[in-house]
Amino acid sequence: MINLIDLLETQQLPAESVTPAAYRVLGGPLASVLACAAGTLLICYLFGERQRSDSEPPLVPGSRLFGNGPQFQANAVQFLLDARRKFGSLFTIRFPGHHIHMLMNPHSIGEFSRARSLDFAPIHKQVTTNVFSFEMPDSHRMLRDASKAARAALKDDVFRYQAFVDEGFDSKLAGLAEGQWRTEMLDDFLADTQFRAIFNSIFGRSDEHQFNHRSARGLFADIHASFNYVWLGFPVWMFPKTKKAWQTVHSAHPAPQELLDRDDCSVYIKSVMSTMMEKEQPVASMVGHNMVYLHVNYNTKKATYWAINNLLKDRQAYAALQSEIDDAINAKVGDSSEVAEFSSDEIDRLPLLDSFIKETFRLSSGVFMIRAVTEDTVLEVDGRSYLLRKGDKAAVYPPALHRDPEMYDSPNDFRHDRFIDNEVTYEGKRVSKPILPYGVLCPAAVLIQFKWFMFAMLARFQFRADEGGQTAEYDFNSYGHEILPPVSDIPFNYAARDL
Repeated sequence: MINLIDLLETQQLPAESVTPAAYRVLGGPLASVLACAAGTLLICYLFGERQRSDSEPPLVPGSRLFGNGPQFQANAVQFLLDARRKFGSLFTIRFPGHHIHMLMNPHSIGEFSRARSLDFAPIHKQVTTNVFSFEMPDSHRMLRDASKAARAALKDDVFRYQAFVDEGFDSKLAGLAEGQWRTEMLDDFLADTQFRAIFNSIFGRSDEHQFNHRSARGLFADIHASFNYVWLGFPVWMFPKTKKAWQTVHSAHPAPQELLDRDDCSVYIKSVMSTMMEKEQPVASMVGHNMVYLHVNYNTKKATYWAINNLLKDRQAYAALQSEIDDAINAKVGDSSEVAEFSSDEIDRLPLLDSFIKETFRLSSGVFMIRAVTEDTVLEVDGRSYLLRKGDKAAVYPPALHRDPEMYDSPNDFRHDRFIDNEVTYEGKRVSKPILPYGVLCPAAVLIQFKWFMFAMLARFQFRADEGGQTAEYDFNSYGHEILPPVSDIPFNYAARDL
């Protein structure tokens, strides 16, 4: 995760708002020797050794004060793979105030997901309460009903998304002469094309409103910077930029009734707003819900960043994907001048594009699948029964599995055709779900948006790395985010394709 001291320095915490305890976290002057001693005693209490039984998973050694945090932050993937080699497929690591049982056998993820006593609801509540500041009564039932409405309207929502993407592409290509190239920062390009399409297909056309894709992008930058710490329970006042961003969200977000009155607002948002209004939920909770939904969809833009970056690096993959897409278009229209139209199912069946998307997710995923252990639970792993204590956490860390050399050859290399006619196995047995970019569930709309955008991008644009060949690198300090951000943005060049 991001170094807390560095993050707090960028947040510019005003000195007058800092308690003595916060000064210690910041590395500033101590308020008093007494405060320092009290803080040390508190930490020692939190990390005091507890008695464990032989039936519990083995405990990975770490710092008495900081647990396994330093090892995880230094290189989370390698730390967990090394721990599995030494301790087996289920072991316990410690973070501040938490004992987390790490499951590292992909064949046991189904049991992990089905166990009722390994509950995501408390984690979901913790995230929505701490980060997005809302609670939803009877959330399972309400979201289930809203999701049904969303699935029923998925086709219409995808059509609107496609139309907004085409608008964005038309705008980028406007004024470009044949053979003329333009240079732009990659994240800016995606914000104006893909994220604009995502935002407007959710909230309706919002370009001229105060709350639009441009403002949301800037607000997310400050909200996501402290995301891991705030959901873990650090108070938001420690992150002034994050707090200010949320104040801006609540002042700019349209009123719920306004969203209901918009003809082009998504069916899902309208369904949830109607239900929350009927239950007399506060407006702040409705705003919080909508920001959660936007946050989930924002990951499509983040994943697409890595897809394009991969093609800037691997020109063989770039040529192969363009060839597959050109063949599909030519098979539709032949020598005619007709415009080829594709359904989502047709795009979904393109084998090389499908493999490429999976490989992009494999390397860019940073998600942490955590469950609360709500009662003492016995979990069967590697032919042995382990006791998980009530009050602990259980977790799967997909990035470690995605880069596991026992599952993948050259796991840190990008191979666009890795998943074509190639089963992923572990210990000689097929892995049913080898790619878990968002955990065990991946919203259908996310995959459709991602594939359709890349199909259209490769059909309409030619693109290349900017002069000097600079490409982006993963920010591994941001593990815990669903999709890793880049260390820094990069410029790239694009031009219209002569089809």
